Amino acid sequence: MSKDRVQALRIAYYVEELNLTAEESEAFWPIQQAAQQRLKGHRDLISAMEDSLHACRLPVSHSVQQILSDNEDPIRIKIENFDSNSIDSLHLKEQNGLLMFEKLNELHHQEIDLKSDYIKEALDVLGYQRALQLPVIERNFRKKILKRKIGMDNMPPPPP
Repeated sequence: MSKDRVQALRIAYYVEELNLTAEESEAFWPIQQAAQQRLKGHRDLISAMEDSLHACRLPVSHSVQQILSDNEDPIRIKIENFDSNSIDSLHLKEQNGLLMFEKLNELHHQEIDLKSDYIKEALDVLGYQRALQLPVIERNFRKKILKRKIGMDNMPPPPP
């Protein structure tokens, strides 16, 4: 399904769910599209950070795997088998991973703030009741699109 088709379906779905008038639609859609662009850009940052965090994960060396498999108690690893350079390297990777995790956590909090700002902007156009429905409407729309993409509408219901 093309992006234009999805956008047309989104507009129709929102108009129906929110009972938008022509004037409300004219004022609401620029707010919605700007918010979606900000959120997409922010989600791209989050994805890049998650990829970086995944890339710096601590690999378990062959010697550590051997110690773990030879030892009856896998929690007790013989640290004396590590040289100081290996320990320093692991410590630096751990510190870097922790910093990246903290940055990722901050990005998630910023995403929440962006969603909140979107709803606040929509309040002036839609009022409280309809503006507060926006996250649910978007989630339900995404579910419908996903079902349509994978053809779940044509699937029989699961057995009891």
